[in-house]
Amino acid sequence: MGAKSFITIVLVLFLALLSDIFLVFRLRSSEFYLELILLCIFGIVALMVLFGAFFDEMWTWQLAAAMFTVMIVNFMVLRIVAHTKGLAWLGILAAVIGFLVSIANIKSYDDYTDELEMQSQSKLDEEKQIMKEAEELESLEPEAEAAVKEKKSRKKPKKKN
Repeated sequence: MGAKSFITIVLVLFLALLSDIFLVFRLRSSEFYLELILLCIFGIVALMVLFGAFFDEMWTWQLAAAMFTVMIVNFMVLRIVAHTKGLAWLGILAAVIGFLVSIANIKSYDDYTDELEMQSQSKLDEEKQIMKEAEELESLEPEAEAAVKEKKSRKKPKKKN
């Protein structure tokens, strides 16, 4: 929700994907192909998250939270398989920060939708009140017309010849 979240998510995705790239290319051939496919999937999902965050779409943060959860698990596995700790911890840290940003934005969207529901409910209440007043006026209209005609007929002076 806003420029701060977009910039944060860009930086976090950059760090997470960069550390993932370095970890993947330290692997042997059997694990390398599987992790390379997973890295490509992360890249595609990251692009979707960036576009969604830029256009401030609600589904973006749920997708980002799911992606960062899978990334955290992937970094834990890569830490064991690639026998490196520094890059894996950087990736885990970036993924955890991204997950927290995503969850915070999901929560803010929930608050925003609750506020919109309250506003729409108050507008509906106002519309109902206006409709009641309009119905009351319509029911009074024939009586008012009759009263106006009666008043006009009383006011007409008789012509003297």
